[in-house]
Amino acid sequence: MKPHLVEVTVGRMRMKTPVIVDEATTLRVAEQVDARIEEIERRSDRMDSLEFALLAAMSFAAELELSKRAVGEERAQLAESTAEASKEFFVELDKIAQALERDPRTKGPRLRR
Repeated sequence: MKPHLVEVTVGRMRMKTPVIVDEATTLRVAEQVDARIEEIERRSDRMDSLEFALLAAMSFAAELELSKRAVGEERAQLAESTAEASKEFFVELDKIAQALERDPRTKGPRLRR
């Protein structure tokens, strides 16, 4: 089965591209790429569509790499804070269990170790 294609214009070039998530997302991505190419063209004093397309691809790849690193750092920080919170929780829970074991006046079942 052939992938569903959508016609887009990127860098003044019409092409059919496979759908990314859905048609709206595909068109939005094409607009972003087109805008990036136009931005690169404005900064250049010459015209080289292939180079501009490659520079746009490199800039998106760089953004993706930086985003991946940021997500990795956030995950590590979250894991560290979660581990610390879990440790504190179990320390407090252990204190409660010890207090219940020591206090003979406490009604209810006793914890046995």
